[in-house]
Amino acid sequence: MTDNQKPRAITPTRIIPAGQSLPPAQQPTTAPAPPPVGAAAPPAPPMPPVPPASMPPWWMGGPPQPPQGPLEIRVKVDLVLPEVEPERTRRERLWAWLTARVSPYAAALAVAAAVVPIPGIGYGLGACWGSYLYAIRVTVHPSLAYVVGLGAVAVFGWRITRRLDTGRRAQLLSLTGLSISTVGVLYGVVRPFDIVTALTGVPA
Repeated sequence: MTDNQKPRAITPTRIIPAGQSLPPAQQPTTAPAPPPVGAAAPPAPPMPPVPPASMPPWWMGGPPQPPQGPLEIRVKVDLVLPEVEPERTRRERLWAWLTARVSPYAAALAVAAAVVPIPGIGYGLGACWGSYLYAIRVTVHPSLAYVVGLGAVAVFGWRITRRLDTGRRAQLLSLTGLSISTVGVLYGVVRPFDIVTALTGVPA
């Protein structure tokens, strides 16, 4: 302000009486900045879907599952051809047949019972049976001795081959009887000249 200029008169806008407080000072308000030219307003977010009044059963458990197809079961089998066993010989087949019906230990005991001499007699059971058959051969007829001796061999042999004796003791008794009857026939009945007598009728 220079000396040539005069001060501007102040015109009061409001008269506040004495003794009253001053009104609060008003903050100047600023208008919001206008949006930049050419910028579009962002789109409003989509509204959430409204659930129906009666919810389907799959609403709480997730999306519906596709229908299952028929079950298909596959079984894998590996065929293993059995090994071809070599053909057994006749001797092996005969030995297998005998061991299936006769125990080797029982057969050894039966032969020992027929051959081992009895104390006080000096002969085994087979020799005693053979002496009885020899008495029939001499006193009656040789054919009767053959019938009795070979009949006993056939009976005991039939019992063993047919497996009629199931217990071990019964099998041992049958084997002992077969051994005694066989030794008795060889000891008191069979004679080599009987073949000539049977063919020609000439006695020994």
